[in-house]
Amino acid sequence: MNMQELYNLMYGDNAKRCRPTDFIARIEGCPGFADQPLPELATERDRYLRLLSDYGYMLYAVGRYESAVAVLTRVLRLHEDTADRPEVVWQSASYEQALFFRSCALSALGRKEAARQDALSLVARYPGELQYSHLLHGLELYFRNAAYRKVNLYALLALFAGLLITLTRPADPSVRFLGHVLAQGSMAVGLGNYVLWKRWYTRWKRKRVK
Repeated sequence: MNMQELYNLMYGDNAKRCRPTDFIARIEGCPGFADQPLPELATERDRYLRLLSDYGYMLYAVGRYESAVAVLTRVLRLHEDTADRPEVVWQSASYEQALFFRSCALSALGRKEAARQDALSLVARYPGELQYSHLLHGLELYFRNAAYRKVNLYALLALFAGLLITLTRPADPSVRFLGHVLAQGSMAVGLGNYVLWKRWYTRWKRKRVK
């Protein structure tokens, strides 16, 4: 089956909606389809990129995240390599879709920073799109929570160190003073960390509601 026949099967007038597994099976039933050279004609090129982008999305939908990232990255690179100006790539829906689902797949793989960069690109281009804003806010929440837990861990370690110093050397005033400083300082840091995080989280929730 050539590319034109495959495109008609998927999107033609008589095409039927198929499940992700069926879509993937049809694409993978054409050996080498995902790696074939980009067609020269503009119409065929757009059709190929649409098929490839949807294939990447379907891979994401069934949980094949590594494969999805590889396919969607190729879609993005093909768009970028053939565009005469950087902004031209955004005129194609397949480019936008590929960037969104690559971000989702990267996030699912735990590659949060790479996912965040894709989400930032989408929000910068389309700030009014709710799904892109939600994706970025979710990633920001992940990083804020990680920072919050890290600060709390260090504060807790300092608290235990201060208590241990105070209990083991109660007769030494200078050591006891150091223990008090560590314990009280760590409690102040923990409380301040919670207040700052709670304030940010409240603002974040308010933005999501809007």
